[in-house]
Parts: sequence; structure tokens; C-alpha cells
Amino acid sequence: MADFKRKEVFIKHWILDVLGELDVRAPGLAGHFLRSSHERRQVISACIACSPHEPSKADLDTLQHRSHDEMLSQCVPRAPEGFRPALRRSARAYHPPVYYRMLAHLLRRHSPSERKRFTHLRDLNLDMLMRWRGAPTSLRTPTVLALFHNREDVRHFAEARRILIENGVDARRIDDDLRGLSKRRSLPKLIEKWTSGLQLAASPYRSDVLVPVQTVGELRELGKYLRNCSASFSFDSLAGRSVFLRIMDRDETIGLVHLELEGGEWLICEIVGKANRSPGRTVMESVYNELNGAGFSVCRERGPSVWDKVQRFAGLPYMT
Repeated sequence: MADFKRKEVFIKHWILDVLGELDVRAPGLAGHFLRSSHERRQVISACIACSPHEPSKADLDTLQHRSHDEMLSQCVPRAPEGFRPALRRSARAYHPPVYYRMLAHLLRRHSPSERKRFTHLRDLNLDMLMRWRGAPTSLRTPTVLALFHNREDVRHFAEARRILIENGVDARRIDDDLRGLSKRRSLPKLIEKWTSGLQLAASPYRSDVLVPVQTVGELRELGKYLRNCSASFSFDSLAGRSVFLRIMDRDETIGLVHLELEGGEWLICEIVGKANRSPGRTVMESVYNELNGAGFSVCRERGPSVWDKVQRFAGLPYMT
């Protein structure tokens, strides 16, 4: 039984298999479990999952005849404060052994304020515990956790949050906005709000005709004005691998140049006018000749960007 219990397999009815083996030593234990309330089933499961040794005869007697608190006190080493109420709030399901061990571990490490917030979680399961553990402490609330699809989503969020903070977005602003968010579909607007004032990478080139775009907000507005997808490269621009230059005709922007950094070399990726059309043959030739004369050559295939994690978490095909 002990060997079986130690396997980190997510077998739906693992507890029934274990109780079937224990029932030989403690007749009636399996039937007692099946007739028990939801809370008692969870307490029995936790006692078996968290026990560091095979249950003794006294332990088995406790599982059948003692109160919930007595069971946890005897079978779970250092049963943490709030463990029994958390078991009561567990989803009505057969949880794997690792669920009970992780639940006890998290509660042992919680500060009083975290423990209080944890009491607001309902229908606890392993995925929710993983989401709770992966979220920044300041964002461990039921409302925020509900925004995440699964534990991988939390990991992507943690990476996205770190990158945003490293690039100048205030951590408290991110956390306050997320705590006030009720629907996941509103997230792209928050990303837009957080990034609009961020400075883009310094341009390797400028002239009177080719003027660098300096902020995410400016790039977004240019994308709307020129009716193209240049704003979809906002994250690449923040990562320092893309630069956009306005093509100026006196005081009017008539197109954009997209430069990309590959292998330490800045390359010409695109030269476009409105709606991704050509800005005109004369302009194209003039811009290309100017950049080519300054040492720029034509772009090759692009590699991945660290900002891909922000874009993936936000569910953004591109910035709008």
C-alpha cells in the first residue's frame, strides 16, 4: 500500500484501491468511507496521503471512530491551521495524494493574511492549488485566479508581469488593475494601457526624412493612421529587435520603414505606405538607397522574442 501511495499518479479512485487493501486489516473501513460525508472522506484521504508511514492499527481505528480533528492530529504531522476547513472546501471529487500534501504544505507557509485570503477559495482542486502557488503573493485572490485558464496560464502571466515591470510598468499598477478585472476578454485593453507610454528601442538610424517612432502609443496610433499591422510589432520593438521609422514628406507621415535586428545586424524588413501598399516607386527607391547607403541590407527570417510570453498570456494576435 505504501508503495502505491507514493506514486505521483493521478488515478481517479486511488483512495478506494488503498482502502480496499487496508480493509483487510480493518474490516469495514472501506464501507465507512463510502457512507461518510464529503468532509470526512476528504479528511480520511488527507490522513492516508500525508502520513509518513503505513497506518498502524491505532491509526486505522482512528479513521473509523474518531473525530475529524483527532484524525488529523494523529495522522498528519504538523497539521497546519486551516487544514480541516480547506478539506471541507475541496471539490467533490477524488483528489490525487499530491493534492493533500500540497495543500498542507501551502497552509504551513502562509502568513495570516494569505491564510485569510485562502479561506475565500471554493471547490479546491490540484489545478487551483497550482494556480495559487504560481501567482504573485499580491494577486492570490479568487477573482484574479479565475482569470487564469490553468497552471500554465499562471506561469505565462508571471513571466509577462516580470517583463512588464522590468520595462518600467509599475508593479502596483499591474496588480491593482488585475484585481479590478472581472473578465479575461478585458485583458488586451489593460495591456494596451500598461504599455502605451513605454519607450521603444533606440533607433540605429535617423534623418530628416526617416524619423524614429519612440513609444508604443505612437506606434499604435501610426498603425491606425496608416491602416496597417505595425502595432503588432510593439512587443518586438520593446524587446529591442524591431525599430520603425516614419517616412516624412514635409510634415506628413506617408509610410513606415520596419528595421529588424538579426545576428547583431539591423536589416530592412519592410517599406510600406498606407494600407500596406507601396508608398510609390520614387519614395521606395529613395528610402532604400538612403538606407542601403548607410549600410543596411534586406531582412531574413526572424527568431523568437522574450515578449512573446506577454503576447501569449494576453491572447493578443497583435496590438491594436
